[in-house]
Amino acid sequence: MGRQWILLCDLSECAVRNFDIPLLIWGLVNYLDNYPSGLKRVLVYNLPWVGKPFFKTFCKLLPKPLKELLVVVDKTEIFNYIPKQSLPAYLGGCADQDPRHIDETCFEDLRQYLHKLPDSVFNKELKKCEKVISEVWG
Repeated sequence: MGRQWILLCDLSECAVRNFDIPLLIWGLVNYLDNYPSGLKRVLVYNLPWVGKPFFKTFCKLLPKPLKELLVVVDKTEIFNYIPKQSLPAYLGGCADQDPRHIDETCFEDLRQYLHKLPDSVFNKELKKCEKVISEVWG
């Protein structure tokens, strides 16, 4: 099947106000539309107890093939899926590169992608993402 990848959703320190099921579904569908054959697994890391009802609801909305990709893991189980040398220190690994770093060359790709979206889709999704973007890119 070629190279495969794992989507790691780190929910450490996540609160109820962070759970947006339509945004989660949109994000997963967006990944699958752009990288359909490469997704091997979606790891949900450190799912807090307040998130478990949201997660169960989210899973019920997914088709069976997507549900089979989802795995909830904690700090000991994550190494069953991702080698320690591939994880950053804040996740218990020993990788040098911080995966939260966004290279400046990525902004041009994002700009091109956003310009291709119809205005109605862009405006709808922008409202959902404004808070996340401001927190990440300050």
